[in-house]
Amino acid sequence: MIRVLHILNELRPSGAEVMLTAARREWNRAGIQGDILATGGTVGVYARELADAGYAINHLPFRREPSFFAQVFKTMSAGNYDLVHIHTERANVAYGVVARWAGLPVVRTVHAVFPFAGGLQLRRKLERGLLRLLGCRHIAISNTVQNNERETFANPTEMIGNWIDTSRFAPPTVGERYAARQDMGLAKDAFAIAMVGNCEAAKNHRAMIEAVAALKDPRIVLLHVGCEDPAHGERNVAEKLGIATQVYFTGARSDVPEILHAADAFVMPSLREGFGNAAAEAMAAGLPVVLTPALGHFRGVAPGIFWSQPDARSLALAILQIMRMPAGARQDLGFKNSLAAARQFAPQQGAGAYARLYQELAGSNRQAPIPQPTAQGVLQ
Repeated sequence: MIRVLHILNELRPSGAEVMLTAARREWNRAGIQGDILATGGTVGVYARELADAGYAINHLPFRREPSFFAQVFKTMSAGNYDLVHIHTERANVAYGVVARWAGLPVVRTVHAVFPFAGGLQLRRKLERGLLRLLGCRHIAISNTVQNNERETFANPTEMIGNWIDTSRFAPPTVGERYAARQDMGLAKDAFAIAMVGNCEAAKNHRAMIEAVAALKDPRIVLLHVGCEDPAHGERNVAEKLGIATQVYFTGARSDVPEILHAADAFVMPSLREGFGNAAAEAMAAGLPVVLTPALGHFRGVAPGIFWSQPDARSLALAILQIMRMPAGARQDLGFKNSLAAARQFAPQQGAGAYARLYQELAGSNRQAPIPQPTAQGVLQ
């Protein structure tokens, strides 16, 4: 059995956490057991799902104090772990140093495109270099992230692509689609567009809301799934544009597959993305998808991808192109998307690659253990 400690921030239903739940079956088969160290101010709303998936969760709120890192060292040393997998940008070098002092190999996954510049860029470049010197294996989740790490931080990375839970995301039956649209309160002639993601600026949801307004078609409904910003800025935009009744703000939901079953298309208008798991999930659910150049790593993946610039006019034209297709043609493209997603984004791909990496590192570490200092030595 190989034991891995995953370090994350607050546990939310975002890419890394959802992938960990989806990986359990694959990792169980490979003899890999994972625990989680959650370092957010609160443990996070997704903790229950991860616990149900079999992860033991330790919650240690982050502090920029020696005592915090002493506790991290104690957790790493006492857990009989074979390696540490860092998923955070915050304090990643500190976690890596502590892990190496604890005698453990380190994997660090870069989950996003970080657009740092100036002094912060130089600092992050030096930190990544230090981790490489300590033997850390840096992993990029897409060629977009890999290129940014190389060009911005001179950080060479290996690439292991993200995966989705292909057992949950699949095209609906006729009955499932009917039930999903009934649950969402959609009219029979409604053209529903799903958009999944939190309201951070890089997601560019405002442009999509403006696109719906520009189309001036009351049949269009935008299913906005994800946490809103506290000021409800996007909701205010919809109201000002006179389409408040056409934008359904659902909040964060655990039934995303069912919402996708109710939709006719999916859009991800991002300005910046590390990967875009929501797009892969929508493809697996049998939808044609509209993507922007920020998701260029999806090019050539499947035929049912429509490309758009991240502005309202371009997004509106892409949506109009899908709307004008016969329903049968849309369904055919969605089916082809689903087959491609099941083939390329199944857990056997990405989670399987990590299993092989964990086995490699754990085997090497057992052959050549690193002397372990005391917790006091870490802080000196």
